[in-house]
Amino acid sequence: EEEKDGKRAFNFEMFGLELKGAVRDDCWMTPGIPLLIFITAGFLVYVGFGDFLYLIIKALL
Repeated sequence: EEEKDGKRAFNFEMFGLELKGAVRDDCWMTPGIPLLIFITAGFLVYVGFGDFLYLIIKALL
């Protein structure tokens, strides 16, 4: 809901509040960038440690 010309109206835009404009000019980060770091780190741990753990379990069984 927003107010235009003294009247209240609904705003049906998908990202109405988020994409109004930049609050700060020096901000380049989006919510997806920090998450990408954790996803990449988790994948690297999975590939490295997961294969090593698989070999140990396979040798024990």
